[in-house]
Amino acid sequence: MLHLAQVQGQTDGEARSLRLLAKQTPDALWSLVTEAPPVPLPPEPPLNPGMLVLVQVSEAGEVQQVQDACSWVLGLLQTHLSRPEAQLVEQWRRELTLQSQELALQRLEVEARREQIQALEESLRQTGG
Repeated sequence: MLHLAQVQGQTDGEARSLRLLAKQTPDALWSLVTEAPPVPLPPEPPLNPGMLVLVQVSEAGEVQQVQDACSWVLGLLQTHLSRPEAQLVEQWRRELTLQSQELALQRLEVEARREQIQALEESLRQTGG
């Protein structure tokens, strides 16, 4: 079964293993893997800790094939974050920025009014009102 995994270990005698993150289902969809034991990783190929890999794991839990997942992940991003979605995200970002600026301006106006009221109250106290 094909899995997306993260390389673990390889520090001061710690054995290399894979932390399974997701698995491909029989209908070619993906599902998250929760609470799977680490899968022992053979010494070859050389992989760095933290690296994402696509790994074929047998029913017995043995690694059959490992490949770097970088191009696969980039392909997913290109496929699923299409141009219109990216534009939509940018539009939302701009709208949120504008709303944030408007709220900051309103806060400044409220603060200025509060200061004016305090100044008026102080002047009334001084004039004996």
